[in-house]
Amino acid sequence: MHEIEWPDGIKRKASGETLKTWLHHYRAEGIDGLVSKSRLDVGCVRKHNDHHKEFIHHLMKEFPK
Repeated sequence: MHEIEWPDGIKRKASGETLKTWLHHYRAEGIDGLVSKSRLDVGCVRKHNDHHKEFIHHLMKEFPK
């Protein structure tokens, strides 16, 4: 883990893989590549419907381990 001081003075830790990913995004898209993108599933329901719940309950009964 590497400790990085952000522009606001807060120190945070990031792994080497994270730093590589940031560098890749920066080289590919510039500063815009480092800005968080909005999620594609915004506004979509992320909960299971009744059919899924029943199926999961059935599997848990059938395979308790």
